[in-house]
Amino acid sequence: MVEKHPIANDGSNYSDWFLKLNIVLRFKNLLHILDGNFPDEKEKGKPTDEENEEQKKWNDQQQIVQTVILTSIGDQLQRKSLDTPSKEIVPQLERMFTDSACKEHYKTTIALTRCKMMEGESVSVHFFKVQGYLEKLEKLKSPIPEDIAKDLILGSLSYSYKDFIMHYHMREKSMTMNEIHNALKTAEVDMEKTKEKSVLAIAPNSKKIAKNKGKTSKARSLFKSKTGGAQASTSKGSKVRNSPSSNTECFYCHEEGHFMNCTKYKRDLDEGKVECKRPKGTKG
Repeated sequence: MVEKHPIANDGSNYSDWFLKLNIVLRFKNLLHILDGNFPDEKEKGKPTDEENEEQKKWNDQQQIVQTVILTSIGDQLQRKSLDTPSKEIVPQLERMFTDSACKEHYKTTIALTRCKMMEGESVSVHFFKVQGYLEKLEKLKSPIPEDIAKDLILGSLSYSYKDFIMHYHMREKSMTMNEIHNALKTAEVDMEKTKEKSVLAIAPNSKKIAKNKGKTSKARSLFKSKTGGAQASTSKGSKVRNSPSSNTECFYCHEEGHFMNCTKYKRDLDEGKVECKRPKGTKG
C-alpha cells in the first residue's frame, strides 16, 4: 500500500503517507518498532539464549520496517536514510516536510480562492479543477466543510450561470456535490442549444439585409452613371444645376473670371445705356 503511494518530493502528502505507513505496520504487528521500544538489556552478565533470540527478532523486525519506509520515499531520501534506524527516519521526514506542507497549504488555498471559470470553458473541467484543490487541502489536514465547498464552486462559475445559481438557492432540498456537477452539465447543454437557436434565427435576417444592401449599392451606381456623378437636391421641384467656375465667360463683356459680377455692365446700366437683363439659366 505504501509503495504504491510514495511520499512526494515536496512532502505535500506526508500526512497521508504516514497514515498508510501506520496501517501497514499495524497489520504486520510492527508498529512498536517506530516507538523505539527496545527489549530490556541486562546490565550485567552474559545474555541468555532467550535474550539473544529476542534481540535477533527485534533487529529483523526493525530491518523490515526500514525497508518498508525506504521503498516508499524518493532516491535522494533513500541515500540519506540508508543507515538510519527506522525509528529515526520518520521524525527526520516530519521535520523536513513540516515547513513544506505549510507552504503547500498556502499555495493551494490561494489557488482555490482565485480559481474563476472563463466564458466558454467546460464546466466539468472547471468543476474537477476546484474539486482537486479541495481534495489537496483535505490531504494537508485542512478539509473544507461541504457547504462551504459548494459555495466556492458556485461562486467560481462564469456569469453565464447566474440563472443556475439563482435556481439553486431557490431549492428547498440540498444537493450533493455529484448532483451539482450533473446539474451543471445539463445547464451547459441547454445553454449551447439556446445559442444555436439564436444563430439560426439571426441567419435568415442577415441574408435579407445583405441582399437589400446589394440592391441599394446597385441603384446608387446606376444613378451615378446616368447623372455623371452630380448630386441632386433633396427638396421637391429643385433642379440639378452646376455652379459657374472661375473660367466661365461673362454674359455681357464676354471676359472670363466674373460671370455675372461685371463692372462694365453695372456702369452701362447706371448710365442708361442698357436695360436690365440676366444671363440665360438664371432666375429673374
